[in-house]
Amino acid sequence: MKKIRYGFTLMHKHAKALMVRYKIKAPGSYLKSNHHQGVMWAYRKECRMTSDMAEAIFWRLWQTKKLTEPQMKAVSKTFAYSYELMGGQPGGNWAGVKGAWSCMVFGVGEPEVKSCLPVRIPTPQQLKDAFTRQWDGRQPLVTHCGGVVAAWDIFVCGARSKMDVKKVKDSLEYVYDYDDKLYCKSKFENGRSKLRGKKVGKREWWGYRVCTCKDGKHSRPPPDLVYELDKEGNPEDGSESQTWNTSCPLACCEFLQKLQQKSGSNRFRSYAQWKPKSGKMYKENINRVVEFAIDWLQMQGACTSATRFCTNSGRYALGRLLSKVNAGYPEGVEIHADLWKTWHDAYQADVPPSDYKCRDQSRNPDIATKALRKIAHFFGGKRVKKKLSLVEKFVKGLMKDKELADRIHYDEADSDDD
Repeated sequence: MKKIRYGFTLMHKHAKALMVRYKIKAPGSYLKSNHHQGVMWAYRKECRMTSDMAEAIFWRLWQTKKLTEPQMKAVSKTFAYSYELMGGQPGGNWAGVKGAWSCMVFGVGEPEVKSCLPVRIPTPQQLKDAFTRQWDGRQPLVTHCGGVVAAWDIFVCGARSKMDVKKVKDSLEYVYDYDDKLYCKSKFENGRSKLRGKKVGKREWWGYRVCTCKDGKHSRPPPDLVYELDKEGNPEDGSESQTWNTSCPLACCEFLQKLQQKSGSNRFRSYAQWKPKSGKMYKENINRVVEFAIDWLQMQGACTSATRFCTNSGRYALGRLLSKVNAGYPEGVEIHADLWKTWHDAYQADVPPSDYKCRDQSRNPDIATKALRKIAHFFGGKRVKKKLSLVEKFVKGLMKDKELADRIHYDEADSDDD
């Protein structure tokens, strides 16, 4: 208890401005009858701490460079106490505090902060090469298709390596249209990530996969293929060439769904494990999904064992793809869900300015997948038409340069000269 009270006094001594701003009363201002003798909060109604507040205070204390490692640990214990007081699990701490602590290094000289920024990020061309290279037999077909889905979710849709991937892993809600709209989607368990308080679990969110087949002519897996696999997950005839697009995420999802149904599961799992001994799918998921996706990219020639991509580079790769395909913020937010400023400052510096405020994902798949279909076209898929106003249609009719007119029509003009 002494350390907890000591940490509270350190917070007020070295981060007083923030404590006042957050309306956290000074030591000695609380009920004298509580078990801290009024030095600090002891009841839930006295405490107003949140993860964001704790993270901001913790960083401010670090930036003063006046606290030693034991003193910072004392402050961390104070935050852990407030976390439990506000309903958190015993022994836990605020996510903001844990994230900040993992970046702090104590040693000789001035304290330094480890960078959490990824060093190796897939380029759009590397991803294009990976998603246009067909299965060649160097790994089992089932493993290859699972890698396609995992790599798409993480490096094309920008799923966060921990919380987003876990939400998709835990999800059993799966919607698909293999014939008409050519998309499928997995629901994020408990809604969109990065929500606080009463908003947690209130915003429905889905991870989409779309067709990347050449010119939008979707190539579906043969319906009987799942019955023609050996225990390793390869076609029994030993053929490495397939008549369907083995690197289309939509086709791979259909193949894996049918394989899971054959194994006795009526609920689709995005990252289900293959069991070579029995030649069936586990009901459990792959444990290390991000590493599994990077393994697939390495197998596809996008990187080597010495230049493997960073596990937290997915959203940065998405930012590069959105810039490459000229997708604006209203289209991109349907995938990443971040505020414009957050997305601009962290992942896509050249995203065009936008005052678009909606952060709820559209229930219309045509709207929700517009940016993904632009990426799919970059990978070789069908072009995405831009809806033209009456004036734009008139101007198009007057233009002599048909090639440029078509590029504008499909929203592919990428410079002022165009």
